[in-house]
Amino acid sequence: MKKKFWVFALFLGYACSLLFGEIPRKIIVGLGDPYPPFTFVEGNQRPTGICPEIIDAAAKIVGIEVEYKQLLWARLTQEVRNGKIDAVIALFKTLDRIKYFEFLDNDLLYEENSLFKLSSSGIKYSGQLKDLEKITVGVVQDYKYGGDFDQADFLKKEKCLTDQNLVEKLIKKRFDIAIGNNHVINYYAKKLKIQDEIQCLQPPVFTGFSHVIAFPKSKEKFSNEMAQKFSDAINQLKENGTYKKILDKYKFVNKEYSIELAYNDWSPYYGPDMPNQGPIAEIIREAFKWVGYSTKIEFLPWANLMEKLKTGRCDAGFAAYYSEQRAKDYIYSDPIGICSRVAFLKKQDLQINYKKLEDLKLYRIGVTRGYIYAVPEFDNADYLNKIESTSEEASIMNLLKKRLDLVIIDKAVAQYLLKKKFMTNKNELDFLEFTDRKGELFLFISKTNKEADRIKKDFDYGLKQIKEDGTFDRIIKEYEKKYGYSYATDKN
Repeated sequence: MKKKFWVFALFLGYACSLLFGEIPRKIIVGLGDPYPPFTFVEGNQRPTGICPEIIDAAAKIVGIEVEYKQLLWARLTQEVRNGKIDAVIALFKTLDRIKYFEFLDNDLLYEENSLFKLSSSGIKYSGQLKDLEKITVGVVQDYKYGGDFDQADFLKKEKCLTDQNLVEKLIKKRFDIAIGNNHVINYYAKKLKIQDEIQCLQPPVFTGFSHVIAFPKSKEKFSNEMAQKFSDAINQLKENGTYKKILDKYKFVNKEYSIELAYNDWSPYYGPDMPNQGPIAEIIREAFKWVGYSTKIEFLPWANLMEKLKTGRCDAGFAAYYSEQRAKDYIYSDPIGICSRVAFLKKQDLQINYKKLEDLKLYRIGVTRGYIYAVPEFDNADYLNKIESTSEEASIMNLLKKRLDLVIIDKAVAQYLLKKKFMTNKNELDFLEFTDRKGELFLFISKTNKEADRIKKDFDYGLKQIKEDGTFDRIIKEYEKKYGYSYATDKN
């Protein structure tokens, strides 16, 4: 009776700790089939590997005990939904999972998921998933593989229970090709002594980052507090060298990507004096954050930015219009999803009889050095008298001093500058509309960077994810509310 009372008391205390947000003495961490080098499970022994060792070290700092529970992955996800598991290792961050899990920002491990075939197979793979349309691909049930593979509904996918089961079925020709983590598939191939019979195809289907641990949101305050405490603890492990020692023990190389970005002052889209450096800067940071990149952003005048980027002294710049000339030196991302619309700014007392660009031959038109304006008829109009300035602000100043007759400028940028820098002169100026064309804005990456293709692919994927999970819309609405401008492509 006494024993039962204490068991009940312990259970009640644990339940109360979850209810009121207090950190319990013990958490139950679920893991699936062995996933070496991330997790190793031998019989009834305590799991080892990169993830359990990091978690155990972090838990010691937090001051809690960890109990591991191993289940088949499909069963594990069900236990999470039923609230019987406090945390899970290791997970890719996906749109459906962020609905159910609280992820840490700092516990990333680099992974590559590749396709594997029998060495004797004549299957060809160019890097395009469409190459696999007519064949069967082996996958592990409920796994996420990242990138476009998870959404490729045109693929015929045959489910397996575990990674070992996947490799065994590939050898038995139950399907044509298999997908899996490079480390894990190679481990089981060696274990089954068939490493010479399978071949890894290049390029990888997905390169990205998984998370050491994630906490189910079903436990609400508990998951938030635990995620924060484990984040802080893992930061300590990285600072004191323990984190790297664990990775080195398993001969695991973690590619912690960082990217150097350059931008100029183009408020209200982005600028050094704007909150979080403006909506485009925030969107770009969030997109890179999704795929595990850390970002460093440097402010430069536009001409200096283009030169630094062209010579490879920074990785990427933003935000730019597309042009065939620029495309010779830079790789462009997918459209960011924000567009620009230009007009002419002029003195109110200047009367212009305007029907076509040729009518402006006699006028002095201010442009910003190094800019294009996504209006080809203007960009290519060599017959116009274009006078360069270092910035839009300098052009407006020259316009007010009557050194220019017109300034070509993005309308939102002009309105921002008139309000912030030229409030006393605001009523002296107005717009001359000359085009309805909207210019899409892009991140652009120097071709001198050997990793340019990877950076583009990763950024495009991260951008797609933040558009689908609501982050993009949240950022846009926040800035629209504060500045009164409409940024989204479909609203301009």
